[in-house]
Amino acid sequence: MISKTLYRFDQLSSPVAKILKTSSTQIIITPEAPVDLSKFPTAHDEYTPRQRRIIDARLAKSLADTKAGRVSKVFSDHKEFIAALHEEAARLSAKRQRRPAK
Repeated sequence: MISKTLYRFDQLSSPVAKILKTSSTQIIITPEAPVDLSKFPTAHDEYTPRQRRIIDARLAKSLADTKAGRVSKVFSDHKEFIAALHEEAARLSAKRQRRPAK
C-alpha cells in the first residue's frame, strides 16, 4: 500500500521530473535529468522566410486585437454561449438587406 505522503510527493510541481519504481518491498524515487530543449528542432527551420513573415504578421495583428479588447467574452456555460450566438445572428440578419421576391 502506498502512503498519502508518496502521493503528495508525486503531485509536487518540481522542475525535475521524478521516476517512481516499485518492487514488492520498496519504492524507488529517482530524479530524472532535465531535458535540454535547445537540442530539439524549432519551427524556424520548417518555414520559408516569406511564410515566416506572414505568420509573424498574423500573430502581430491578433495580439493588437487582443490588446485593443476585440475578443469574445468568456461564457460560464453552453447555454450562455448559445444565447449569445442567437443574439448575434438576429442582429446580423436584421442588418442584412433582403432581396425582393420574384
